[in-house]
Amino acid sequence: MRRIRRQITFAGTLVFGGAAMLLALAIHGAPALAVVGTCSPTKIKYLTDNDFRDTDSAKFVNIPQTGFNFTQGGASAGCVIVHFTAEVGTVTYKSVDIRPLLDGAVKSQPPLADFTRVDDSLQSARGFIFIFPSVAPGTHSITMQFRMRDAGGTAYIQRRTLMVQHQ
Repeated sequence: MRRIRRQITFAGTLVFGGAAMLLALAIHGAPALAVVGTCSPTKIKYLTDNDFRDTDSAKFVNIPQTGFNFTQGGASAGCVIVHFTAEVGTVTYKSVDIRPLLDGAVKSQPPLADFTRVDDSLQSARGFIFIFPSVAPGTHSITMQFRMRDAGGTAYIQRRTLMVQHQ
């Protein structure tokens, strides 16, 4: 009798778990496929800044002193790798999103990163790498942006470094 109850409980758990997974997929969509590739950037351009900046905007705004132009070399399109690190925080435990813009558009993989505050210090170091798989030769601009994902808070950022690897 106990064995039958365990089997029924186990089967019920599987059914409930499967239903929960289907509900999550219906709400959030199917998981994104991984983007896999190789590239060999040969140049690096970087910028560092220590200034303290903040925003309470729920819309993306440029992070001052995190933009510059670079020249992508080569005879055909190649990848660009953007490394961004900063001390980021909030006082309301809200999510801070960061994204790079290439020539004023969101083209990176992934398109943004969550730099959420997770501890009790005002700011904590965070870092992320963004990939632009196919960037044509020529002059391009890169700019970092941030926002408060949810209303009712302020995002703080300082001691940041932007590094771009390109051809």
